[in-house]
Amino acid sequence: MTKIFGASGNSCRRTAKCGIIGCGALGGEVARQLVGSALFGEMVLIDDSCSSHNSRNSGNAAEALSHEITAGFPFLPPVNIYAGDYADLGDCCFAVITQSADFPSVIKKIKRVTTDAVLLVAAERDDILTHLATNVFEYPPSKVLGLGTFADTVRLNLLISNHLGVERRGVCAFIIGRQGPDELAAWSCATVCGMPMERYFQLCGSGYDRSMPASFFEEIRATPHTSDYATALAVCNIARAILSDGDAVMTVCTHTAGAYGQDGICLSLPCIVGLGGVRRVLEIPLDNNEEEKLCRSAAKLSKEIKEYY
Repeated sequence: MTKIFGASGNSCRRTAKCGIIGCGALGGEVARQLVGSALFGEMVLIDDSCSSHNSRNSGNAAEALSHEITAGFPFLPPVNIYAGDYADLGDCCFAVITQSADFPSVIKKIKRVTTDAVLLVAAERDDILTHLATNVFEYPPSKVLGLGTFADTVRLNLLISNHLGVERRGVCAFIIGRQGPDELAAWSCATVCGMPMERYFQLCGSGYDRSMPASFFEEIRATPHTSDYATALAVCNIARAILSDGDAVMTVCTHTAGAYGQDGICLSLPCIVGLGGVRRVLEIPLDNNEEEKLCRSAAKLSKEIKEYY
């Protein structure tokens, strides 16, 4: 294991340590963004495709990525970054899983060294993978979350705020359920400037197209895949919330803990995210139609989970 130190080898004042499992295109982008965020003083990169069990000639993506990032150290906040293995996760407070391949093995290896680190699943089918981590391999539910509909929710709020010409923080609309075609917008509790969205449109008169928010959502649902860059920025936002003292409301994939009558399953719902991971799931008021759609989505996911393993 080769360690490469930033800031001319000087120790960093920041002591938080994170791990990244999977050093492909997404893992590399996440590593670059987290280094630039100045949130962590130490980062370990792990790539199973080139672990000690494989041939030495297989090529080490983690090693290559650490060298690539090191080349940019003159322009980056100081951080100690190196290619390592699962034993190095023992003192991590946060780890990002960007690979879905052999996920059960990944969780088992992590559990051997820690159950304290908050795990963020940033891989395809994060709803199923989050479920496996919490329900099958019994990693503490509050410490496992998937990206879920977080990026879609932020994007929807941005599009609505641009359409209405109001500050982004003045719009509150959640996309919940499963990320992709089955996700739904909780319009019944969407607000603009503290008032129900429909009421806001009534006050605006005919100045804005009322159908636009719904069309924005349909566009997002039809094209659920975001770029590695956008996904990495979302990871940074969640990491910042987990390291901070202030709680943030984020629609992340987590154990439902009985919300909407659902238990033993992981869905994207508004959550309080802060120190230690998911602090609370917010059971926002839905109308009957929205709750019915959410339950159908949960039932479909349950069936897919059973087929997965």
